[in-house]
Amino acid sequence: MAPIRAAARALSALASLLAVIWPIAVAAAASTGEMRLFLEAAFCVFLVRAALAVRGPAQKLLPSLLGAAVSAAALALHADEAVLWYPVLVNASFLSLFALSFLGQETVVERIASRMSRAPLPPRGRQYCRRVTLAWCVFFTANGLVALATVLSGSREAWVLWNGVLSYGAIGLMMAGEYLVRRRVLRDA
Repeated sequence: MAPIRAAARALSALASLLAVIWPIAVAAAASTGEMRLFLEAAFCVFLVRAALAVRGPAQKLLPSLLGAAVSAAALALHADEAVLWYPVLVNASFLSLFALSFLGQETVVERIASRMSRAPLPPRGRQYCRRVTLAWCVFFTANGLVALATVLSGSREAWVLWNGVLSYGAIGLMMAGEYLVRRRVLRDA
């Protein structure tokens, strides 16, 4: 049983890495003429990760399902350009996940904060988490629109630059900014 768990963890880690380096991997596959092989491998890796994540958090399942779907569509339609839509779809799915969480008892950020603190959040903490969830919705909208613009521009260089480098910098800035605001809010509380 241990070797199976180790293999499952390795495949899950590989799929996570693939999701992160997707733009660079796509550019490399296109430049070497190995797009079909890349798509077949990506489909298998994402599909296995989706199967492993079925009972886990949506944050792992959604990108895996989208990666498998985009890879399958590109293979079935013989349209390598379909792979360019992956970052757009990931942003749209996370926007949906975060936005729809406002309809439930807790937002995504509230659930994460509750798990991390292992205690009920005070009203002020819940209010803060709701604002952070809204901020992430704005971020996913903006990031998705820029990703869409890079797809529609037809420039693979712009697509790789934004989706493979700059968007990660934007995510880092968003996380760092939220951390600094949270420290101030907690200090004032």
